[in-house]
Amino acid sequence: MMKNMLFLVYLINFLGFFMVSTMAKDSNDQLMTLSKLKMFVDELQDMPRIKGYDVINGVHVPKSLKIGMYKKKWKFHRDLPASEVFAYGTSRHTATVPGPTIEAIYGVDSYITWRNHLPSKHILPWDPSIPIATTTFKKGIPTVVHLHGGIDEPQSDGHSEAWFTKHFKHHGPKWTTKTYHYHNYQHPGTMWYHDHAMGLTRVNILAGLMGAYVIQQPNVEGPLGLIYGEEYDRPLVVFDRGFRSDGSIYMNSTGNNPSIHPQWQPEYFGDAIIVNGKAWPYMNVKRRKYRFRIINASNARFFKFVFTNNMSFIHVASDSAYHETNDAVYPYPSGDPVNEENSKVMKFIINSDHEVQTGHIPHKLITYRPPDISTASNTRYIAFYEYASDIDEPTHLYINGKSYEAPVTEMPKVGTSEIWNIINLTEDNHPLHIHLGLFVVLEQIELVNIEEFKGCMMKLNDAIKCKIDKYSHGKRTKVVIHEKGWKNVYKMMPGYVTKIFVKFSLIHSNESYPFDATAEPGYVYHCHLPNSNSKPIECCCLSSPTYRNENGFSGGRLFLEFGKRVFGERMGEGRFKRKYTSVMIVPTGVGAAIGGYAGDALPVARALSSVVDCLISHPNVLNAAMLYWPMPNALYVEGYALDRFAEGLWTLQPVHQNRVGLVFDAGIEEELLMRHLQVVDATRASLGLPIVGYTVTDTPLLVEKWVDPTSGQSTGRIQRPDSLLRAVENLRNECKVDAVAVVARFPDDDTKDLDDYRQGVGIDLLAGVEAVISHLVVKNFQIPCAHAPAVLPPQLNMAVCPKSAAEEIGFTFLPCVLAGLSTAPQYLVKANNYSDNCIVAGDVDSVILPIDACCGDGALAFANRKRNKVIGSLSIDINWPLIIAVEENQTVLNDTPDSLGIEAVKVSNYWEAIGVIAAHKAGIDPNSLRRNRINNITPTTFVPSNGYAKSSIKSF
Repeated sequence: MMKNMLFLVYLINFLGFFMVSTMAKDSNDQLMTLSKLKMFVDELQDMPRIKGYDVINGVHVPKSLKIGMYKKKWKFHRDLPASEVFAYGTSRHTATVPGPTIEAIYGVDSYITWRNHLPSKHILPWDPSIPIATTTFKKGIPTVVHLHGGIDEPQSDGHSEAWFTKHFKHHGPKWTTKTYHYHNYQHPGTMWYHDHAMGLTRVNILAGLMGAYVIQQPNVEGPLGLIYGEEYDRPLVVFDRGFRSDGSIYMNSTGNNPSIHPQWQPEYFGDAIIVNGKAWPYMNVKRRKYRFRIINASNARFFKFVFTNNMSFIHVASDSAYHETNDAVYPYPSGDPVNEENSKVMKFIINSDHEVQTGHIPHKLITYRPPDISTASNTRYIAFYEYASDIDEPTHLYINGKSYEAPVTEMPKVGTSEIWNIINLTEDNHPLHIHLGLFVVLEQIELVNIEEFKGCMMKLNDAIKCKIDKYSHGKRTKVVIHEKGWKNVYKMMPGYVTKIFVKFSLIHSNESYPFDATAEPGYVYHCHLPNSNSKPIECCCLSSPTYRNENGFSGGRLFLEFGKRVFGERMGEGRFKRKYTSVMIVPTGVGAAIGGYAGDALPVARALSSVVDCLISHPNVLNAAMLYWPMPNALYVEGYALDRFAEGLWTLQPVHQNRVGLVFDAGIEEELLMRHLQVVDATRASLGLPIVGYTVTDTPLLVEKWVDPTSGQSTGRIQRPDSLLRAVENLRNECKVDAVAVVARFPDDDTKDLDDYRQGVGIDLLAGVEAVISHLVVKNFQIPCAHAPAVLPPQLNMAVCPKSAAEEIGFTFLPCVLAGLSTAPQYLVKANNYSDNCIVAGDVDSVILPIDACCGDGALAFANRKRNKVIGSLSIDINWPLIIAVEENQTVLNDTPDSLGIEAVKVSNYWEAIGVIAAHKAGIDPNSLRRNRINNITPTTFVPSNGYAKSSIKSF
C-alpha cells in the first residue's frame, strides 16, 4: 500500500502587508479574489532546460543560442482562464513563464541572440510620465536582457539603454550587438535573466520576461557531493501576481500620485504566489535529498520559507555564490506574522515507499578569498533620497541627489576593491543591486538624529561635510549568517548606513575580468523595487588602472575617445582637408565568396588602397600565403584589435618597423619546423624583414577545429593556451619583440573538405581557430599578432580553383604574415598621451564588408557610432562612418544590414563599392552618379519626444 505524506511550505513576508489590503480595487477590473482559486491542484513544472554549450569528443565547446520573446496564452492555474503573457523561449510554442533554464559550463562561452517578437502594444499599463525606452515613432515594445548576477562584458550586460524592438528595427542609444557573449568565467552558481529596458523593467517582468541561468563547474562542485540532474536539482522561480476574473494579469492602472504619475506605483504585490509558472503548485517527491535553487522574482515582496512540520533544510549558497560552510540551517527564528491567506507557497507530496537516499552534505563547501578591507583603494558615501508630494506620497528616488542623466560619479578601477557606505534616508528597504561587482556586507549601523542629518544632506549632499560619524553610532544590526557570502543584491535598511566591500575582479581567483570592463556602455547600480526599476538610478563606469579621462563623461555616459583633436591639422594636410580612412572587413572562417580563400581579397584591397589615403584591414584580407604585395598606406590589424579599435577602446599607432618574433608549436615535426625556419631566413635575406628570434612552446598546443553547427562558421580551440602565453611572454622578455607570429601544428584536413576548398567552395576549416589563436595573444599582450598554420604540403591536384591556388605554391603563410607584422601598427590601449599620427575610430570615414556579415563586434561598433550635429536649436545624431555592404560577397551568415537595423549603402560588387568610396571622399552624393536617383526635396515632419510641439525641416 502506498502512503503519501503531505506538508506545505509557508512564507513570511517581511513587509508585513499584502496586496489584498493595499491595492485599490476598481470595480471595472473584476479582480479575482483568492478564495475562488483552490490551492495545490497544479503540479510543479520543471522549466525547459537549454544547454549553453556543446560536447564534441567529450569536450565542452562554445554554443550559440537563439531565444525569443513572444506574446502567448499561459495557464497559471487550473481554474483560471489563460492569461496573456510575454514569455522567453526558442519558439512561441515552447516559450514559458518563467523562461527556459539555461545551463552553462564554467569557462565555456555561450552566445545568445535575444530576439524580440513582441507586438506593438503592451499587455500591461505603463506610465508615460516616467522616462522610458521608446522609439522615435513609438512603435514596438523595447526590451533588453540582463543576466542578474552575471559577470559579463558591458556590451552583453543588458544596459537599460541598449534596448531594441521587434526584429531590431529600432534600438536604444547604447545598443551595440544583437548577440550577447557570456564568457561564463565566474564562480559556479544560480542566476536569473530578466528584462531591463529603461522605464519598462517592472511591466516587462510582470508580463513574464524572466528565467533561470545556472553555471556549473564540475571539477569544483563534483567533490562536494551535491545533487545534480534534472529530477533532483530543481530551480524554483517564485513570484506573486494578481489576476482579473478573465485571467489577465492585474496591475493597478491608477498611480498613487496620479497628478504626477498617472499610473506608476512604488510597489506591486499580488495575492497569488506563483512557483515555476503555477499558482500554489504541488510536487511529488521521493524520500531523499533534493536541491532547490530558489529565485525570488517578485517585484517588491520578500520571502521567508519554512516547512509546516518544522523540518530544517541546509542553505549552501546565496545570490550567485556558494557559502564557505553549510552552517546556515533554516528556518530562521525571525520575521513578521504571516497573513494566513497569502502565506502558502506550494505543497510536497512524499512517496514514503521509495528508497531513502542518504547522502552527506560536506560542512566545508567552496572557500573564496575573504574580503581584505586594507586593500580598499577608495571609500565612497552613497545616499538614497526619496522625494514626496504634498500628500506625502513618493514621487521619485535619487542617488546622491542626482538623476540618471547626471554625469557619472562612480568610476572604480578594474582589479581594485572599494568600501561603499550606503546611506538610506528613505522610509523603505531598498534592495541594492550592483552590476558586475560583487560585495560583502560588513555592517549596518542605525543613524541617530536622522532628520537633522537628512536636512544637512539635502542641502550639502556631502556625508563628510555633514559629519556622518556624528550620526552613525546607533544600533548595529548583525549580518545574518546566510547573508555573509558574496552578494550582488542586499536590503539597505531605512535609516541605516550599510557598509559593503565591493570587489571589481573575480572572487574565485582574484584575476581581472576576461574582457574589457571599461568599454561602452558601462554598468549601472540601482534598487530592485519599482520606484527605481522603472528607471535605473546611477551609472558606474570602470576605468583602466592606468587611465582616467576626467572629461570623458556626459549625462551618465562614458566616452573613451582619447580626447578631441582635428585630424586634418594633425596629419599636416592643412586646415580644410583631412586624410580619408577606410576599413575593409571580411570575417574569418565564414566561407566568404571573396576573402574566404587564399588571398583572393587582396586585389580588392589593392584597388581600395589606391583610392583612399589610409586603408585599415586584417590578415584574412591581406594575407596571400607565399605571395606578398606591399601597400604603403595599408595598416595590417589583427581582428580582435580591430574590434577594440572600432569600439573606441584602442588607438592605432603607425610604425616604420617592428621587431618580429616567432612562436612555434612543440607539436610540429622536426622536418616541417626546419622548412619553416628556412622560410623565415628567406624573408630576412630577400625582403629584409626584422625577424629577431623565435621560441618553441614547452608543450604541444593541440589544435582542434570544427564547424559551429549553428552558425556554420569554422572555429576551434587549442588545448594548451597556457603554453602559448608562456612562450610569447618569454619571447617578449628575451628578444624585446613588438609583434609575434604564431605557427601551430594543425590537424590535416579531411580529403572531402580539402577538395571542396581547392575548388573554391565551402569554408576554410583552418581560419576560425587561427583567429582564436591570434585573439588570445592580442587580448593578453596588446601587440600585433598573426598566425600561420603548419600543415603538411598538399598532394598535387591537377585542377585547383585560382582563388585557392596561392596555397598550392607553398606550404605556409609565413611570408605574408611576417611582412604584414613588420609594419603593423602598435595598439595603444586607453592611452591619453598618443602621438600626433595615431588613428582613432572617429577618424574612419567608411567601412566595407560582405552583405550578410554585419554582426561582428567591429562591424556593429562602426555601424552604431554617431557624430552629433547641431542644426539651429536641434541636436541630431548622424550615422558615421558610411557603411557599404557588398551583395556579391556572401557568406554562411545571415546578418544583413536590414535584419540588424543598420543604415548601409548596398552595392552589387566591389567595383561599385570603390566608386561609392571615391565619391564619398570627394564629397559627392554617390546617388548623383546614377540616373534618376535624385528626387525632389520633400519636407519631413516629426514629433519631438515631449509629444506636443510639431515642426518640420527640409530634408534631402
